[in-house]
Amino acid sequence: MVADKAPSASNSDLEELERATIQRVFEQVNGDKALARKMLGISRATLYRKLKRYNIGSAKDVAAAS
Repeated sequence: MVADKAPSASNSDLEELERATIQRVFEQVNGDKALARKMLGISRATLYRKLKRYNIGSAKDVAAAS
């Protein structure tokens, strides 16, 4: 008997979901990093690493949100 496997998401799909979630939360809290990390349930170091990785909160993003 062959077990059905659930379709797996690729790494790029998961990364895009992560980026979109962090972006949405960051916008909801108006760039408040302390509140964003609490809402996301991640450490300060992890938030900063992911903001840098996904270029969230850069001067370009701030200008585009205005």
